[in-house]
Amino acid sequence: MDRDFFHHLAMLAAISEDRDFRKDVAELRTFLSGQYGHGVAGLEEIYADLDLARKFVAETKSGLRGRQLESFARNVDALKRMIVLVLRAEIPQSQYQFPRSYELDVLAMRMHSGDSVVSFNYDCLIDRSLQRVAGKKWKPDSAYGFPPAFGAESWAIPPSAGSFAKFGVQLLKPHGSLNWIRRPDGSLGLSADEFSPDASEVQIVPPSMSKDFESEPFGDVWMKTRIALRGARALMVIGYSLPQADSYTKSALRLECQSLDLLVLVNPDESANERLVEAVKSALTPKTRVVRLKSLGELVATFQRVPFRAG
Repeated sequence: MDRDFFHHLAMLAAISEDRDFRKDVAELRTFLSGQYGHGVAGLEEIYADLDLARKFVAETKSGLRGRQLESFARNVDALKRMIVLVLRAEIPQSQYQFPRSYELDVLAMRMHSGDSVVSFNYDCLIDRSLQRVAGKKWKPDSAYGFPPAFGAESWAIPPSAGSFAKFGVQLLKPHGSLNWIRRPDGSLGLSADEFSPDASEVQIVPPSMSKDFESEPFGDVWMKTRIALRGARALMVIGYSLPQADSYTKSALRLECQSLDLLVLVNPDESANERLVEAVKSALTPKTRVVRLKSLGELVATFQRVPFRAG
């Protein structure tokens, strides 16, 4: 998605019936061509560069002025909204059923009370898996690391007999989520789905070297992510490559992982796996079991043979 983002954006604009959206995309592409030439790089590199430039202008109180400053700020904000729109367009859905992942359903079913999931994806596939199959271990009013002011009932399990687990499964999303929205009155909660809210209300952190820890809920979510890593004896890393823009994640892994009994790496990219091993090197002991798998399907097949506990 990183390298192909602007191609996807152009394709989406080409088929859109929204004239304002097509106009915004055309203006953004003209702006980026003026800044970077026609060989525009991937989303991560572009957004990180623009975001740092915006912070530099704001903190030094000099540089861009007037219309130039307005155009710069407008296009950076537009790019953030378009990330949401492109993601929505790329997530398969139908009129009758939200997206579903069988493999994630299996993982969610096997989770124990007190387990934590840290997801850097904006989509809600794991959210929906937990809602479907985690039963009384899933409590969306407390699972996300912040108390939603509204909307938790939309992600809750259907009413049933029995009491909820004392400690549910945490779902921590330090980069935000398509179902997190902030209303104009400032309240923060959950949308009933990830496709309908206005893109400007969706709370995500675009790829950037500089993360915002002061804007809630991200400060609390990062704090609970660090606590979860600190207490982990088993760490499963699925499809995550530890990109350069995620320097804070690297710091969290290096500082908080204490002593791992099990490290599971699910990624066909061996260079990404090596970066992750390096990041948690201080937590590895001669007794640490390191398992390397190529795909989520291979992990699910392994689950059927070995009773992993993803704590």
